[in-house]
Amino acid sequence: MDLNIIKSYMRVDYDEDDQLISALMLAAKIYLSNAGAKEKANNELYNVVLMMLTTFFYENRSADATVIPGTINNLITQLSCSN
Repeated sequence: MDLNIIKSYMRVDYDEDDQLISALMLAAKIYLSNAGAKEKANNELYNVVLMMLTTFFYENRSADATVIPGTINNLITQLSCSN
């Protein structure tokens, strides 16, 4: 997925955090893979979950302990069951 698409979803219109967002996007892909959701470039559900998870990581990067929201977890479960 293109960085600019994720930034648009996140409503980030500056470039200062591009490296951070790219790293968080990679972390989100690894998280999804570890959860059993294989990367599928043409799967819109995968792409939406990737954007949601990247945004969650970005918005909660300074929190000590965070829990992935249930909505995202439910979608990850659907992705992992469809492999």
